[in-house]
Amino acid sequence: MPWLALIAVTAFAACLFLAHVNLTAMPFEPDTASYLFQARLFAEGLLFADAPADFGFSASPHINVHDGKWYSRYPLLASALLVPGVWIGHPHVVPAILTAATMIFVFLFVRELFASTRVAMVATIFALLSPATLGVGSTLFSQSGSRLFLVIFLWALLRAMRARSWWFALLTGTALGLAFNIRPLSAVTFGVAGALYALVVLVVSDHRVSLVRLLPGFLAPVVLLVGATLAWNLTLTGHSLQMTFNVMQPNDRLGFGLRGEGYPGNVEGLHDFRPDWALQRLLRHTIPNTLYNALGWGRYSPTMAAQLSPYADSAGAGLMIKSASSGDWVDLRVEGRGDGTAVVRLGGRGQADGLPLSRVLPLRAGPGHADVVLRLRRSGDSFEGEFALPGGGGFASVGTIVRGLEPPLRAGLFAVHGGIGRSSASFGPTRGPAGDDPAESLAAWSRAGSMNAFDVGAGRVRISPAANSRLADDDTSAGLYRELAREDVSLQTSISLRWRTPWPERLAAWAWVVPMVFAALLALLPLANARYRRAALLCLTLIAAHHAGQFFYWADHSTWGFTPVGVLYYAEMVTIALVPLIACGATLLYAAVSRRVRAGRIVMIALGGVLLANTVYAYARFMPLYREWHPVYQHLPSVVDAAGLQNAVVFVPGGRNAPLGDYPLVGIDEAPVVYYRLGPWRAFGLPGEDWQTVYDRYFTGRIPYLIEWYAKRSGGDEVYRPRLRRLDAR
Repeated sequence: MPWLALIAVTAFAACLFLAHVNLTAMPFEPDTASYLFQARLFAEGLLFADAPADFGFSASPHINVHDGKWYSRYPLLASALLVPGVWIGHPHVVPAILTAATMIFVFLFVRELFASTRVAMVATIFALLSPATLGVGSTLFSQSGSRLFLVIFLWALLRAMRARSWWFALLTGTALGLAFNIRPLSAVTFGVAGALYALVVLVVSDHRVSLVRLLPGFLAPVVLLVGATLAWNLTLTGHSLQMTFNVMQPNDRLGFGLRGEGYPGNVEGLHDFRPDWALQRLLRHTIPNTLYNALGWGRYSPTMAAQLSPYADSAGAGLMIKSASSGDWVDLRVEGRGDGTAVVRLGGRGQADGLPLSRVLPLRAGPGHADVVLRLRRSGDSFEGEFALPGGGGFASVGTIVRGLEPPLRAGLFAVHGGIGRSSASFGPTRGPAGDDPAESLAAWSRAGSMNAFDVGAGRVRISPAANSRLADDDTSAGLYRELAREDVSLQTSISLRWRTPWPERLAAWAWVVPMVFAALLALLPLANARYRRAALLCLTLIAAHHAGQFFYWADHSTWGFTPVGVLYYAEMVTIALVPLIACGATLLYAAVSRRVRAGRIVMIALGGVLLANTVYAYARFMPLYREWHPVYQHLPSVVDAAGLQNAVVFVPGGRNAPLGDYPLVGIDEAPVVYYRLGPWRAFGLPGEDWQTVYDRYFTGRIPYLIEWYAKRSGGDEVYRPRLRRLDAR
């Protein structure tokens, strides 16, 4: 079919275009750096490299340095597929080819499932337009490979059951086993959905015996390829059931409880992952984000649910004690939420003894309005938070945390706000760090940060923080501060916090929801058609099974943003199940409107034009973000190459990432440039040592350089670029 070949070629070209224009054909974040690191090892015939002297030599926190070995944390086939691209010097060619092949098998699968060439054609065109297809296919993420093998699995399963063919049974098991060696959880969810469908067909079939005889042909390659994963685990971790994925990050796994990234012993940044939070994420983020990235209809953002609410989200105000040297802090705040309720939270940033790091208590408050008295006590490294409601009796304890803060310290009041709506915080009589005198003048305190309004008078302070202000950023959070001279101190203030979303913002948000709801209705429409109902049920089972599997994972990316990276863990499901459902629904709607409405075809074509423009707008939204995703990976290598460095060490401060260098494929003494991550990032073994100390330990004789960042304007936005500063080693 010439048109199908054209779609495949278009998908290939579009992926390469996006990869080179937006991502500079480089790994653009820590996962893709990890895939490429392992692919380079495979290309040299190595399963792993010898472990470096410490974690600073590694380019990504997702490259394991464990038990004397240095390798990617991800399953083996995720990187093995990239090896041909590494050999020719263009690894991004591989996911482009995989995406092109996926277009062909999407057509074959949908035609087989829906028994309709027309639906298959529309589904393939929609898959080509989908941001989840091209936005992932232009990267080195592993979903391009798993998506191809999973759609082959489903197509071969249908063919095997229809033709009762051993060859297709073997292909079914092989494709599922290969997908397991790329993304095990996706393979399991698709395998469960496929098994349920096969069971239903078996029950109603007149050929049960011949179908059951196909089972060994399916199971044999599955067992063999799952065994390959177990052998990979055994080789690298020493235990066949210990996945390389979490051998170094034990809290990054399925299940509820304390979850997060970080090496063994890390407690910084762990989250109490609970079923209620997973359900809220599913409804507020995952479902809207997958609907949006299916075809780019509507306009999703992580704050969408807050925009729809009359109450602004992420408004907060409270007391804080902060280290001016490390930037770590402890804060006690009242926090307004999008449902109009408020909580009191004790937390902060920095290494702590005892978990959880923050404790949340519900606070009785009027919708969008909370009045509370907060007290934060410090005794050595111990911090206790208390709150009281006006007229509600004495103080109640929020909890106590232990946290070492490096001097010099400062204490004060602060107010922050997210990107939605408006908020203001009025602070009443305050006992500050200079003593317990409630009449201490707030007007004498130092002001900091950015705010829309700041009023001092009559013993009160009113602060309206700017949008997108964060306590981690002194330039955005608004507040009053005093230096803290004593070790033991008690801060106390009364706060009246108000947070609202103006109705024009809410109306605009609801308008963008309509196309997303339309996509959902189209996906459900095939259920009303007897001809397509069974096919629709399989697609819905795939969607439900995939959501069920990801429900138990603490970080499914859907809260990260509106780009295709936000639906990365759902990319297979979107392309293979959701897009075909929408395509079938669109085909049915077009036929119905064309028959029953005068000028119905013109109406549908006009509607299609509007939605296509919406898709183009979705690409225009995420492409600039792809270009500036992570300058360490996307821009620093070109700066180093342009400088022509030889016998150099480049220190990368302030983060957990560094470019992939020639080491370890080239010995550390022969590599022209060696990168070293200074941190600090304690969760990943980067204590933040001084560059001179590291230089004296490992790099004597090399020319040292330090990466510095400067801001510049690009397309109306402020972006950051790296530059090299030569250091003078002692």
